[in-house]
Amino acid sequence: MPTGNHTNSNTETWSNRGSRSVRVRRLVPLCIILIISASLPLGCQQHNRIEEQKSRTLTPDERYLIELYMKITEFEENLQDNPEAAEEKREELRAEIDLERIGRILDELERDPERWLAIYNRIDELKRRRQPDSPN
Repeated sequence: MPTGNHTNSNTETWSNRGSRSVRVRRLVPLCIILIISASLPLGCQQHNRIEEQKSRTLTPDERYLIELYMKITEFEENLQDNPEAAEEKREELRAEIDLERIGRILDELERDPERWLAIYNRIDELKRRRQPDSPN
């Protein structure tokens, strides 16, 4: 025969479970908000570091690499306009290239790949400036 205490204990157990589930339901969104809030500064720091790398001052070797890239690009564009002078221009360009310096630069960049950001950024800027319809 059930006693009143037994019925109350069942009711109490269910109400405790219900209050726990309510607490858990309230706690989960709070935890998610805290995790997102904690990760935002880290994302901003990463973004700031990338922007800092992109806009940093280039070393003389990096500038040399960019100048060489731009000369090669210009050579390829002019090659289409004047194929007769291609071999002569190719030899002039080869004479200007310091292969040892390029190898050293590429080795340095391989050890610190984030440095490429500034190089790519500068090349992109120079290409945009060279375009005749560019607003810069």
